[in-house]
Amino acid sequence: MKKLFTIIICSLLLLSFAIVSCEKEDLGTATIYGVVSDKVTGEPVKSADVELLPVGIKTRTGTDGHYEFNNLKAGNYQICINLTNYQDVQSQIELGIGQSLRRDVSMELLPPALRVVNDARQDITELDFGSAETDITRSFNLLNDGAEKLEWEITYTADWIKSINKTQGVLEVGKPQSFIVTIDRTKLVSGINTTTLHITSNNGSKQLTLKAVKELLLPALKVVDDYRLDISELNFGTAKTDVSRSFNIFNDGAETLKWKITYTADWIKSVNITEGVLEPSKTETIIVIINRSVLTEEQNITTLHITSNNGSKQLTLKVGNIPSKEDTSDNNPSDNNNPSDSNNPSDSNNPSDNNNPSDNNTSDNNKPSDNLPSKIEDLPTFNFNAAKYYVYPDAGAMDWDNAMAYCDKVNFAGYDDWYLPTSKELKAMFENKTAIGGFTTSGSSKNDYYWSSSEYANPLAAYYRRFNQYGSEGHIGKEEVLRVRCVRKNNTPSYEYSPTAVSRLEDLPTFNYNAAKYYVYPEAGAMDWDNAMAYCDKVNVAGYDDWYLPNVKESKAMYENRTTIGGFKTSVTGKAGWYWTGEEYANPLGAYYKMFNKYIGDGSEAKEEVLRVRCVRKESIL
Repeated sequence: MKKLFTIIICSLLLLSFAIVSCEKEDLGTATIYGVVSDKVTGEPVKSADVELLPVGIKTRTGTDGHYEFNNLKAGNYQICINLTNYQDVQSQIELGIGQSLRRDVSMELLPPALRVVNDARQDITELDFGSAETDITRSFNLLNDGAEKLEWEITYTADWIKSINKTQGVLEVGKPQSFIVTIDRTKLVSGINTTTLHITSNNGSKQLTLKAVKELLLPALKVVDDYRLDISELNFGTAKTDVSRSFNIFNDGAETLKWKITYTADWIKSVNITEGVLEPSKTETIIVIINRSVLTEEQNITTLHITSNNGSKQLTLKVGNIPSKEDTSDNNPSDNNNPSDSNNPSDSNNPSDNNNPSDNNTSDNNKPSDNLPSKIEDLPTFNFNAAKYYVYPDAGAMDWDNAMAYCDKVNFAGYDDWYLPTSKELKAMFENKTAIGGFTTSGSSKNDYYWSSSEYANPLAAYYRRFNQYGSEGHIGKEEVLRVRCVRKNNTPSYEYSPTAVSRLEDLPTFNYNAAKYYVYPEAGAMDWDNAMAYCDKVNVAGYDDWYLPNVKESKAMYENRTTIGGFKTSVTGKAGWYWTGEEYANPLGAYYKMFNKYIGDGSEAKEEVLRVRCVRKESIL
């Protein structure tokens, strides 16, 4: 019995020893596994290198970000995970015998090594080529801000990008590389053009916006009178014999203009030319003839539609259908209105003998009143295009040459600068005829026709305006006898110049152009061109009196710097945002202007138009 007990005790001891021996010998059945993901997006990170230390076992994550180490013995381990463009990650693990442990890891992207910078190594996102026709190149730099070489490539789609000096390559660490972009401005569309350079690399990508402006050119097609001033209406009046009017199509562009005229009114009998081709700076005279016999309305209105390959216009035609009360016995005004045999103005009421026209077609019955005022301030006046006009009494009826001579000889209250008004000034007089007074507004034949000084294309004719209820304009032979009102324009500027509150030149806004610095005076408001020139000539700031109205190119430079300069009317419509330049047009009656509002461009206008004014002073930069 004692022997049996001893055997049992020994067996138990042997079994305990065997168990302890197994724990010490650990055959390696534990596992470590997990998923590697992006810290920001949560998406799996594939192809990341995973190393288990200290044993040095390595693996790589799959497309699902999964990794796994098997047959591990219990102990302390470290997982090291790395992947290009991500920060390295380490994780400590304590693993038990036979344990299966999951350890998920998130990785954070490194800042991209690729940077787009200027020469000062400042990050940029845009290249602006401006609007100057000669400004066709810009540069930028790529910088490798990482720890390894950078392989890069540039792609683009815009056809107006002419070239980029390099489109792919390798960047060394910390090294910048310069790039030159050249554009083809002939392929730009009018207005603002934008496109994107796509710059990709093995460590980051960038986008660089390119912007270039092509000026919005004014349409080449213009409808003008014989002075090349824009017109929008032809008025045929009411006279039965007045059946024709003319206008001109003008090509104000740089290329050939193909144009066409269409209309629908049955009372338009003919248009001499309805389509054609015009070379730059050339005009085509169009003659419209109407058929008054088919008119039905008291006032008939229709439109000529003029289209071209560069702009379109509409020209309104107006015809009155009131029977004329003309005396059919002759074509002259009645005896009370015809020139008398003597045909001279009265000695006591017209300009003095030394200043009168020669004995010609003036009527004693229509000479200025015997009660002429003694002061010019007592004469009737009207305002037109920022100027004040004095109106001399009705001088009667005479032919055009005598009308011109008559007004030239007028000397009243010491003022001898009287003249026959232009067609536009005569129109302004008609619009103010009630306030001015003294016009003949009805009567037989041409009794309400008044001469203007504006000659027609045919030098044997000149323009007139009727002062009846319609005020229609036309042209007629200079030998005809029409009425006369002379005017005097007050050439004193319609403003009173007052010095600016700025006491120092340095406090005014400036811009640079062609190696010169320009000071810009505050806006002077709106006025005609002559007053604008006079205004700038009178400016004096801190003793500097060499101010002037900028030329076309200087005005363009002002536009390009308008935000920095400030004070321009950029949000208004129409002519409220147009600024005079100091350059005259080919026709000395016109001058150039620059748009500062919705559109980008310039053009020409009659000097009598009222546009805005900014004066400048030029100072050379040494």
